[in-house]
Amino acid sequence: MPIEQNIELFEASGFSMWPFVRCGDKLIIEQAAAEVLRPGDIVLYEASRQKVCHRLIRKVKRNGTYILYMRGDNSFAAPEAVSQEQLVGKACALIRRDRTYNLVCWRARGIKYFILIVAPFLSRFVALVVPIYKILRSKV
Repeated sequence: MPIEQNIELFEASGFSMWPFVRCGDKLIIEQAAAEVLRPGDIVLYEASRQKVCHRLIRKVKRNGTYILYMRGDNSFAAPEAVSQEQLVGKACALIRRDRTYNLVCWRARGIKYFILIVAPFLSRFVALVVPIYKILRSKV
C-alpha cells in the first residue's frame, strides 16, 4: 500500500523471516536502487505476481546489471536469485505492536549483519531441536 510516492507499507505474512520479522509486523519500504543495498538489508521484491520480503545475502554485478541473492532468515533453501527489475525497495523501519524500530541506524546494521551470519545455523538448529522436543513432550 503506497503511503507516499517513494514509500510503501508492507504487512508481513508467513514465517520465512521469523524471528526478526514476525507475521503481522509492518515494514516501511523505501524505494532503493540495487547499488545502495548492502548484505543484511531486508528487501521487498516481486516474484510470481506477489511481493516477497527477504534478507539480501549478496549482490553480484554482471554485464552492468545486479543480481540479488535473497533468502528468508528461517529458510533452509539456497538463496533465490532476483533481478534488479524485480526490486521494490528496502525496509527502513519495522512496526510491531504500535512500536517503530529504525532499521537503518548503526545498531540495526550490526544486528542485520549478525543475523546474516547466524540465521543459517539457527534455522538448522531449530530443525533438529523441534522434532526432539515434540517426541520428548509426547512421552511426558
